[in-house]
Amino acid sequence: IQQQQEEQMRIQQQQEQQMLLQRQQEEQMRIQQQQEEQRRIQQQQEEQMRIQQQQEEQRRIQQQQEEQMRIQQQQEEQMRIQQQQEEQMRIQQQHEEQMRIQQQQEDK
Repeated sequence: IQQQQEEQMRIQQQQEQQMLLQRQQEEQMRIQQQQEEQRRIQQQQEEQMRIQQQQEEQRRIQQQQEEQMRIQQQQEEQMRIQQQQEEQMRIQQQHEEQMRIQQQQEDK
């Protein structure tokens, strides 16, 4: 009977040992899942950061393009003004030429 009792005790201890082990394993599993979840979240955050940087880069490029457009418009405006000035010079020269001819005629 004592042997039986000892055997039962031993079996009970084994069972408790197994239960404890199982709980430990479940705990480890939970910790591992948490870690994977954290890694996933970190990856998402890094992805978002990269996307945000790309967007800022795109905005910067767009601003540069708009600036270039404005500069080009200014240059075209200057060209137009220069052409007008040259046209006016030509007209003035013609006028002076005409005046000269007229003066010559009157002098005759």
